Amino acid sequence: MVRLRLIVVVIFIFVSNLLFAQQKVNLSFDFRLNDVSIALKKKYGWMQDSIEFTTLKMYVSNIQLNDTTKKHKDIENYILLNVEDVATMQYTCESKNRFNQLNITFGIDSTLNSRAKFIDALDPLNNMYWTWQSGFINYKIEATVYKENENLENIVLHLGGYAKPFKTYFTKKYALNNGKNNVQVSIELSKIVEFVLQNNVLKIMSPNASAVYISTLLQHEIKISK
Repeated sequence: MVRLRLIVVVIFIFVSNLLFAQQKVNLSFDFRLNDVSIALKKKYGWMQDSIEFTTLKMYVSNIQLNDTTKKHKDIENYILLNVEDVATMQYTCESKNRFNQLNITFGIDSTLNSRAKFIDALDPLNNMYWTWQSGFINYKIEATVYKENENLENIVLHLGGYAKPFKTYFTKKYALNNGKNNVQVSIELSKIVEFVLQNNVLKIMSPNASAVYISTLLQHEIKISK
């Protein structure tokens, strides 16, 4: 009888540990051009020309695993993706509860803009902050296009804005089941490059309508593979 009770206790502890164990999902981010992962200072074919990216940075925040059947409390977190620093392109999110959805905000929202502590990824020394009026630069894309006629075109896109009419951050929600441990988040830039070259929108250094439009393009070009 004592042995049976001991077995029941052991099984109970084992099941409890399974139910309440911290579940982890590893996120890997990458920037792409025509579905090819981008490395800095490397030329990629573009039409009859070529393009070389020199800076690719992006804020990602409020990353959380949710159960859509229950109420949840928003989690405040933030990272600065920087292709130059491989370690920043990985992030692990954790949950003690069951989940069926992954939420990610691309950019820094109005709440965090208004009460940022300016440390770690939000430190202005990262060169991703304008002023208290304009807030953070959500996405920074810099590149050089080498034309077939040997001319150069420089793309300098510092895209930000946290209040209407120039809000550029957005949240995406993805269905995600328990047991999915590795998720790839791909940020495709081909539509943006096409737009800025065709419309001669080569330089953006403050919140404006073009930045809002480009962020809309970006929103539709971010995919995850589970």
